[in-house]
Amino acid sequence: MGFKGNGSINASLSNYRVTPTYPDKPVVAPTPAPSNEPVHRETVAEAKQERPQLRGLTRTIRRDAKTKAKQEVPLPEGGIALAPLPKGQVMLIEKGANERTEAYWDSIRPIPLSEEEIKDYHVKDSVEVIQKSKPYQDSMDRIRNKPSFFGLLVGGYTYSNTFERRFISVESPTDKMVYNTVEGLVLNLNATYTQRYEDRRTYSLEPALRYGFSSKQFSPSLRGGYTFRPESFSRIGFAVGRTILDFDPYNNQPHTPFNSPVLNTTYTLLANRNYNKYYQRDGLEINYRTEAANGFFVNLAASYADRKELYNTTVELLRDVPGRAFTPNRPESAERPEGTGFGRSQAVTLDLGLTWQPGQQYVTRPDGKFNLYNARYPRLSLGLRQAFRGVLGSDVRFTRLELGAQKELGFGLFGETRLSGTAGTYLGSSDLTFVDYRHFAGNRTIFAIDFERQFQLLDYYRYSTAERYLIGRASHHFNGFFFNKLPAFRQLKWQEVATINYLYTPTAGHYAELGLGVEHIFKALRVDFFTSLQSKEKAGSGIRIGIGF
Repeated sequence: MGFKGNGSINASLSNYRVTPTYPDKPVVAPTPAPSNEPVHRETVAEAKQERPQLRGLTRTIRRDAKTKAKQEVPLPEGGIALAPLPKGQVMLIEKGANERTEAYWDSIRPIPLSEEEIKDYHVKDSVEVIQKSKPYQDSMDRIRNKPSFFGLLVGGYTYSNTFERRFISVESPTDKMVYNTVEGLVLNLNATYTQRYEDRRTYSLEPALRYGFSSKQFSPSLRGGYTFRPESFSRIGFAVGRTILDFDPYNNQPHTPFNSPVLNTTYTLLANRNYNKYYQRDGLEINYRTEAANGFFVNLAASYADRKELYNTTVELLRDVPGRAFTPNRPESAERPEGTGFGRSQAVTLDLGLTWQPGQQYVTRPDGKFNLYNARYPRLSLGLRQAFRGVLGSDVRFTRLELGAQKELGFGLFGETRLSGTAGTYLGSSDLTFVDYRHFAGNRTIFAIDFERQFQLLDYYRYSTAERYLIGRASHHFNGFFFNKLPAFRQLKWQEVATINYLYTPTAGHYAELGLGVEHIFKALRVDFFTSLQSKEKAGSGIRIGIGF
């Protein structure tokens, strides 16, 4: 299922300034006149005295070159004065660059177009005019917009008004149909309305309807957002309504193809294992994000939430395992042996998230800014969550501070290493429910949702904490360094990978997972064997299967 290709490109560079490496023209010493004096054998001491002092010369040259670069350098004859690019910007494509006339390009093109290129440009220009016309786009929409019952069940349905840039998409109800012991069979109906503009501004509305057939509970919600400044990724959004959430926010994210609700459905119906625990949240959230400066992102969110504890309403399943019963919908926590039930609780919270990528490079195009990946410096993050007691009936109070860093290291043929670390703590005295604890993504199934952000042998919720914590992760992808030396494995194109996951909390102590695996199996699968250690003693082991491209 691969493909190959090749091509060539001609680039013309002109109208540029040249900053010399040496700030001043080097002085060439005159050649001495021949002499009839007898030849003198030079001693080692004399040679050392005449040897030029090279120590620090490179540093000096670089400093002088930077100083020279800041000075005004005369333009070449006929040149156009251009402002220097801002720090981090590696390329700028001006607005209207693709709307120049043919005469303009002929005047600056050093290499004439070939006949094939001329024909190709004329065809593409004509096709573009037709494709952007309203009759053409409307005719194509009439074909695409024809509904299909089978298509709706498999991939959903999308209604398009391409000329007006309006789209309505409805997700397949079978994709979100899950089962749990709290709601029974759950039917989710999700739709998205999107309006786009020529300058890449967009706004969207996402209504969602959720119904549990056993709990007989209807949970409607609405999300929306408006991207008003695309060049700085500035967006304001909101979320309102009722949602049924997992205690661990990681399990609420839409992972694919493996995700927590689907895995919980499978293990609940076939193995009497209701791993995930849920609660009800009614409330409102307003959020804002922007890139305040190049590489520096700010996320703000203010929310009010009325949380309610939920209970099991069904024990139906497809396969009953003798001697095994469902557990109550209350997480088991080592830090709260008295129980994690909370009944009902209100919370008013403010979240601040700062992310900084030092040395970030980017390209500016007429349709926006595009950040480039930069592996030279680590990516740093700071998170703060503050809960206010007494505001709008809020009955919780806490302050959680979290620092994080991510870095990737390349080792050429030996592969690459991915490192990440997170340290956090609750400041001062806290009064909170188990919903407000810091949870760590665990896994007790054979399937791995994410090898990079998930503990593969950690029990769900057991070591969630309201105290200090430390998380460390390291994975090295060998990229076939060893297997490529074996003829049989080289043909399979499998690649080796090693993983270390670490967690510390006062209750859990030192917990670590060591994993060895193989990825790129059939180009998509990954299989790892993990062993866990807790306080220097073996805690468990197991095989995990996931996606590993």
